[in-house]
Amino acid sequence: MANQDTPIRLILLQSHVEHGEVISSALRNGGFAVRLSRANDIEELSRQLEGNTTDIVLAAYQHPHCTLEQIAAALRGSPSDAVLIATHSSIDEDIHANAYAHGACQLINLKKPAQALSATRWAMTLLAERRDRQRLASALRESERRCDALIDSSRDPIAYVHEGMHIRANQAYLEMFGYDSLEVLEGIALLDLIDDRDADAFRSVLKKLARGEPPPSSLALRATRADGEVFDAVMEFANASYEGEACQQIVFRRNEAPKLNDPVTGLLSRTQFMSLLDSALARGLKGAQNEAALLLEIDNFGVVLNEIGLNHADELLRDLSDLLRSHLVDGAEIARLSDHSFGLHLVNSDFAQTREFAELLRAKVQGHIIEVGKRSLTLTLSIGGVQIGPKSVDVATALGKASQCLQIALSEGGNRTQLFDPSADDRQEAARIKAWVERIQSALKSNEFLLYYQPIISLQGDASEFYETLLRMKGTDGEVVPPLTFLPIAEDHGLIEKIDRWVLSHAIAVLAKRNEAGTRTRLLIKLTPQSMLDPSLPTWIGNLLKTSGVGGDQLVFGIPESRVSTQLKAAQDFLRKVSTLGCAMCIEQFGTSGNSFDLLKHLDASMLKIDRRFTEDLGRNIENQRRVKAIAERAHAQDKLTIAEFVQDAASMSVLFTSTVSYVQGNFLAAAGTEMNYEFQ
Repeated sequence: MANQDTPIRLILLQSHVEHGEVISSALRNGGFAVRLSRANDIEELSRQLEGNTTDIVLAAYQHPHCTLEQIAAALRGSPSDAVLIATHSSIDEDIHANAYAHGACQLINLKKPAQALSATRWAMTLLAERRDRQRLASALRESERRCDALIDSSRDPIAYVHEGMHIRANQAYLEMFGYDSLEVLEGIALLDLIDDRDADAFRSVLKKLARGEPPPSSLALRATRADGEVFDAVMEFANASYEGEACQQIVFRRNEAPKLNDPVTGLLSRTQFMSLLDSALARGLKGAQNEAALLLEIDNFGVVLNEIGLNHADELLRDLSDLLRSHLVDGAEIARLSDHSFGLHLVNSDFAQTREFAELLRAKVQGHIIEVGKRSLTLTLSIGGVQIGPKSVDVATALGKASQCLQIALSEGGNRTQLFDPSADDRQEAARIKAWVERIQSALKSNEFLLYYQPIISLQGDASEFYETLLRMKGTDGEVVPPLTFLPIAEDHGLIEKIDRWVLSHAIAVLAKRNEAGTRTRLLIKLTPQSMLDPSLPTWIGNLLKTSGVGGDQLVFGIPESRVSTQLKAAQDFLRKVSTLGCAMCIEQFGTSGNSFDLLKHLDASMLKIDRRFTEDLGRNIENQRRVKAIAERAHAQDKLTIAEFVQDAASMSVLFTSTVSYVQGNFLAAAGTEMNYEFQ
């Protein structure tokens, strides 16, 4: 239900002024706070929607200057997520049907202004749910990226095996067996890594897996490195899926004596914590549900460290560790996982008890004063956790879910608790996702995707045409579905590479038509890491360019910095191959890490798109101005072009004009649309 204390931002598009007054008075009399603006035609409406600050458009069903269909189309083509309510003085079944068919979520009879109250409550509830979905989809995508990065950066050697062959392995696995790259390992059977003395026993395990029998929880044997060294190891198996196919997740560990507790805090080590979770998951698979894993992270640790000095870091961590240890419940174990993060294992704790304990721990830390040197300070913690039960698959998955929750807590400002209970999965959500998968598959077969284009405009006098290609999907009722709604699902279900190829083939076809018309255009096209890892993609692109007559220099591939940094070798290989075609690479969301420019020592990308968090409110945020100018100047010194995106106002443009930024992009200059009609001259 909408909060009536929160002002509703309302645009009136009414044929008579008094109609708008009747409805706004009814809303105010009903207790709603209303911020009102008026539009007389589609152009005025579109200008007001550009700022994406509107909640409801209240439009006449029969307006003298525009139709309801045109109003709905303007809403869909704008960056606003506002909802449409139609009004009419005489309502029948045909009017009802037409209003809803053209995108209205409610219909108000002007002769019964009291209807505005219930219609507004319903519309604001719908809008809140829509915005929550968008926020959660964004958080989920980032969490899944971090989960994927967690596996890649894990110190545990992890591989995925299908029919006895390696299909994926992290860096720790490659280092354990002495291989330089996954490409080499992909041609080697898992059996080849097992010493001959244990080969027969391992073949027996493979045969059982091929028959569909469950894998053993662990298997001790002797393994062989690429250089011939033989070492004692323990293999741990778990059923998994990779790119939609069933496979086995294998964790190899050297059979060594367990490591000692953390020397600074005296807490358990990371290795010991993983062992605890292994045992907990084994119990969970047998039906136990009263165990949990929590991840704790000190908020703003870098700022705290700057205040107290590096020489006092251990003292701070010992004090905090003692505090955490003193509040543990019976059977709980705590470990130090990294410089400023901790892991907690709880037993005899259902989901409600886990949530209560996590909140208690967070509050205890918030209220505790730590004495460090001559300073007194307080800390806060963000906590993410997962309840362990029959639906928990393996350590990597459980920690991935806990890490997702932790990142959500951090992204919402820290000093928060976010927990996940696998047993609370909703069947309706599974059905919703299945429906979306089928819808995406249908869109690929029936060309139900759309390409939008937003101009990228030079600040340095380059008048050549340059656009970013943006993907949309055709909705069932004519609406345009934004990519955040369906791309995460496509990525989860092995459809993202097909979508990338659809975008590439259609974008290149559009470029070919523009070339024939005498207009040479360059496109920035987002590429997912899954496609970047596909060794056949550069050849496929080359063939497409050759048959269409499009030059490779007309394509720039955009890949986020976070994905490049975790797939550096793949990015290097991809750039090397597409460079021979004349194509370029743009690192997107640039500047989000502390060592962004270090990437350029290993990857010669020609363009850098500055992360939008630095360009939002640029005209008033002095720190963002400093950051953007520093990135642009350093990039310019290295002959790299920069793009400032999400430019929303004239004040931001004034700042950018005085910088060395190469290109600008944003709705203030031109919104994305289906046509390439910006006048670059």
